[in-house]
Amino acid sequence: MITKFSYFIKESLSEPEEKVVRCMTWLYMLLVYENNNGMWEKDWMRDNRMGITFEEAIIYLKKSGFIELYADTPISGKQWKITKKGKEELYVFFNPPKTREEWLNYDGNEWLKKYDTNVYKISGTPNDLYERKYDNDVKEHIQYTLTNLEYYKIRDWWGKYQHNQVGWWTKLNKYLGLKNDLIPDYKEITLYRGLNIKCDIPYQVGYHLCDKIKNKELKIGDKVECNKPSWTIDVNVARSFASGKKGLQDARAMKDYEFGIILKHTFNYKEILIDTDWIINHKFFSGEQIFPQELEVIVQPKKRTVEIMEIFNSDDYYKKFWKKKTEYYKE
Repeated sequence: MITKFSYFIKESLSEPEEKVVRCMTWLYMLLVYENNNGMWEKDWMRDNRMGITFEEAIIYLKKSGFIELYADTPISGKQWKITKKGKEELYVFFNPPKTREEWLNYDGNEWLKKYDTNVYKISGTPNDLYERKYDNDVKEHIQYTLTNLEYYKIRDWWGKYQHNQVGWWTKLNKYLGLKNDLIPDYKEITLYRGLNIKCDIPYQVGYHLCDKIKNKELKIGDKVECNKPSWTIDVNVARSFASGKKGLQDARAMKDYEFGIILKHTFNYKEILIDTDWIINHKFFSGEQIFPQELEVIVQPKKRTVEIMEIFNSDDYYKKFWKKKTEYYKE
């Protein structure tokens, strides 16, 4: 609840919680328009997408020192811009995730959902603030250590790989572990992979595991071998593929003759080629991603012993994960 920010409420001069939330969401819009030197009052004053008008919000935000007048002309009127204090308080107030790991499991926006309007999702503001800061941090710290020609070759492979036109190229091995270039600066990372096992027709991929799963000979915590290069940082994505879906927008229902298996493994950075959540901001890869929401990480394909984190059937999937998954991808 907003009461976590008691000092902020005191500064709000006893304004109702609802009004403060709606005004602060307008402040986020001013942050979005910061590079345009703010927002013109005449263009926005009657807009009430947040549940109150921009004109109403200006009174509170100005009084609190969160905005300042950037321009005031006879023809165009007043232009308001967020202040340094406003930016600082915005992040304190909405308390967005601090790390990517925290972001993946974030539920700190629950208290905001009651303020969502028909035209604006106020509860999405913490997530928007995180992504905005993450993108800016990546752009600030990203380095380019290869030649343009090398990037073009990797990008060419990456495009074909995403279209299932090509597998791993051995010559990519020399580009593994490029911190702050193709991957963030981490020593290791835990990743997930989803397997869908169909038990209706013999000789399908994974069919040999059906009896082992049914008889509980294969269970959570067991170790299995895997040499696949495609993993994800998000277990929700892995669950979606383990349910049999071909993509996050696939509406296919998991069948009662199927099992889902989630594999988990912690990889050393030297085994990783591309972290796709990172290269969204890479000047040689920006705009090249087909499925950015899959948060895919490409690792060197070699035989590894990995852990089974989850095993579920269709009943488990819809009872345990479906509601959580659908809410997650509405964010």
